[in-house]
Amino acid sequence: MTKKRIGIFTSGGDCAGLNVAMMAITKRAHQYGWEVIGIRNGVDGIEFGDYYTIGEDFPWGEKIREGGTFLGAYARGNNTWTFVSEEDSIKRDLQKGIGEKIKKMKLDAIIGTCGNGSLLFYNRYAIAANCACILLPKTVDNDTPGTDISIGFSSAAETCTGMLDNLFWTSRSHRRAFTVEVMGRDAGHLAVRAGITSGADVILIPEIPYTLENIYKKLMDVKKREKREFFNIVVAEGAGAEHGQNLENEKCMNSAEYVSKYLESRGINSRAVSLGHVQRGSLPSQKDRLLASQLGVYAVDVFKENPKARALVGIRNGKLACTNIEDIKDYEFVVDPKSEEVQTALKLGIYMGEIA
Repeated sequence: MTKKRIGIFTSGGDCAGLNVAMMAITKRAHQYGWEVIGIRNGVDGIEFGDYYTIGEDFPWGEKIREGGTFLGAYARGNNTWTFVSEEDSIKRDLQKGIGEKIKKMKLDAIIGTCGNGSLLFYNRYAIAANCACILLPKTVDNDTPGTDISIGFSSAAETCTGMLDNLFWTSRSHRRAFTVEVMGRDAGHLAVRAGITSGADVILIPEIPYTLENIYKKLMDVKKREKREFFNIVVAEGAGAEHGQNLENEKCMNSAEYVSKYLESRGINSRAVSLGHVQRGSLPSQKDRLLASQLGVYAVDVFKENPKARALVGIRNGKLACTNIEDIKDYEFVVDPKSEEVQTALKLGIYMGEIA
């Protein structure tokens, strides 16, 4: 068998399980006798030559128990993917230059984790470098196409559920409504999962418009039926304003604050809370460790079978699946209002907006 040289990386925002994915890729590659090159800080490591050989003596026992990524995440502020001149606003794509640097690294393949933002960029770099590109989906938003679930989602959902449980006691103690913002700019998977498992009264997501009046009516109904004056509302960051409008003309920072201010105006003691980046930084859950291990091993095997592959590996209908990156385009995996999870929320009496 011809000895291969592969570069591994973690791209975009961090999440739990990235180190496990790198472990699985590396161990499987070493079983084939291949050389593994760890690229630091995503595409920045290629651009600036920041990479090193990962040997069989690497301390994986420590790394798989850590959050984040030991290889580092891409520094988005540097915007290495696309350069925009402030003088004339002309965009200059750097894919050819990155491709040439991958060639100088003498890599047969680049294998790493990506979200939907970096998915197509790395494929372009691989095309320019004439090497294989195998990508593993990772994101707390769970909106990467080509897979039913992404690395990092399960851990983030567990973290959110735990923090919502903590807020429950303060909500009850002070007879207060908490409107809690969780991540989910374009897709509300995290809000739906955490909302159901924490017993939320209301869940708001980008895919389903809502009305402030009906949120208020829902809380008043709960107050009447359950004889309680504390409420929990989970809001995806991309939920926007009512009727599917954006927040540009509202004097507030986010959707959770927008809803909270309205409830205050209707006489409900309310506070807005943003869980922020703590959702990313948890230790990887058992589910994410298993998923990352499966996808990492599968990615290497896909490359072994097809040395020119440019694919995204994932889970579809409970089975490992491989999708040609060129077939993905700009599709995003968003919440289907008719999905089993949404229907479960509705049958539990949770208000999720105006579903036709």
